[in-house]
Amino acid sequence: MFLASLSGDKVIIPVAQVLLGMGGGYGNGIQQDKKSLPPEPSQAVSSGKPEAPVENGGGGMVLIAKGVCEVTPKTTRFIPAHNLRQLAIVLTAGFPLGRLFAPRHSRNAKL
Repeated sequence: MFLASLSGDKVIIPVAQVLLGMGGGYGNGIQQDKKSLPPEPSQAVSSGKPEAPVENGGGGMVLIAKGVCEVTPKTTRFIPAHNLRQLAIVLTAGFPLGRLFAPRHSRNAKL
């Protein structure tokens, strides 16, 4: 669904990435109880039960916000939703600080 916001002479258009995935399968197999499975495939013996068709399917969707497009009478610009530079700075500083202040555990400590 397309939702644009009008603010004065500006139009704000949200931008997102949508990922869709679907899959399915069908097959026939011999029904066997989990308890009666032979240890090796070479020793497989039919349990005498009729073959049962097996069907399955699934799907998923992910929506990732990318930013907004700001449209004015003079210009059009894209404003990203994520500041990658700021994220890189936080991660670069966070890992060493976490190692510095994290409690140290001895391998020989008794639990």
